[in-house]
Amino acid sequence: MYKGSRLRELTKNERGLGAKLSREMFSKNKGIERYYKDGVNLTIDKLEKIAIGTGKSVEYFLDYQRPSQSTSSINPHVYGDNNIVNSPNANDALQKIEHLNKVIKLQEEIIQSDKELIASKDVIISTLKERINDHIKLMKEMHSDK
Repeated sequence: MYKGSRLRELTKNERGLGAKLSREMFSKNKGIERYYKDGVNLTIDKLEKIAIGTGKSVEYFLDYQRPSQSTSSINPHVYGDNNIVNSPNANDALQKIEHLNKVIKLQEEIIQSDKELIASKDVIISTLKERINDHIKLMKEMHSDK
């Protein structure tokens, strides 16, 4: 929950801070007062501007309970902010990805060799066409000589 009372306390203790925040957020000297109440629903963008303007962390203006460290003991693969590290599922996924990358590489090699084979067959076909055309030309010349 947003703790606007903390913002009100800061602006009360530091002269000119409320006007400064209002100018940064609303381009006028007033307006920040709407965020002095606890539980106000505000966007993360506005909360971030308030935090930067006051020099406090975003968490300073929030009231919530972080999960205790004992929750991570339920799953021994969870560390930090619940990132899963070294889990069997993650390892299986990495192995599948590596396998699929190898399959893709082999398929690309097969495609490349097929392209080379097609190119060589095209050369053979064109030489055969030239030979046939030469034979036809010779036969026509021989036939016209008679």
